[in-house]
Amino acid sequence: MLTEEQLNHIVAHPDDVSHQVVAMAKELLAYRAAFAQPYAVIEPLGMTYIGDENAAMVWHPKHGDDDDTRLYLKPLIDE
Repeated sequence: MLTEEQLNHIVAHPDDVSHQVVAMAKELLAYRAAFAQPYAVIEPLGMTYIGDENAAMVWHPKHGDDDDTRLYLKPLIDE
C-alpha cells in the first residue's frame, strides 16, 4: 500500500509519472481523507427504519457507540 507521503509526492511531481497515475493518487488521497472519520452514525434500531423509509436515529459520530453503523461522505473527485 502506498503511504500518504508517496501519494503526495506523486501529486506534487506530475511530470515524473503518467497523468493516470497522478489521477489515481489524487483519488486515493480523497478517499482516505473521506473515510478517515465518519460523518454520522445510525443506531442499530434506526437501521430498521431505513428499510421502510421512515426517520432513522442519526447522530454526530461523537455520540456513537461500538454497535452503531458509521456513515461516510463520498468524496468529490475532480475528473
